[in-house]
Amino acid sequence: MEHYGDVDPVKDCQSGGNYGPNGWGFCMWGCGQDDGGQHRRLLTKFARKHPEADLKLPVYQDGEDCVEGKLVWNSQQVDVYFETVLDYLSVWSVDKETIEILRTFLLELA
Repeated sequence: MEHYGDVDPVKDCQSGGNYGPNGWGFCMWGCGQDDGGQHRRLLTKFARKHPEADLKLPVYQDGEDCVEGKLVWNSQQVDVYFETVLDYLSVWSVDKETIEILRTFLLELA
């Protein structure tokens, strides 16, 4: 986990932090020693390792920040969002089991 200093437990939360539907999510906090690109790299690495996952991220832009994407995995839609300036990756879904398993897999790859 060289690129992440802390990972929150899965918790009951709203999509978007405080404005969307209720579901489950967690954040992975960078350790500030990276260019912020570790979030995109981690998600891409996950999608390569799990070809059944359908990851949709916007095309990379130099200096990107506040990136929203989607991941369909185990027939569940998962919202992914990362900020490079504040250095965190947020993962959310209405399905708790999907988020718990996804957290485990992302930690293994981080």
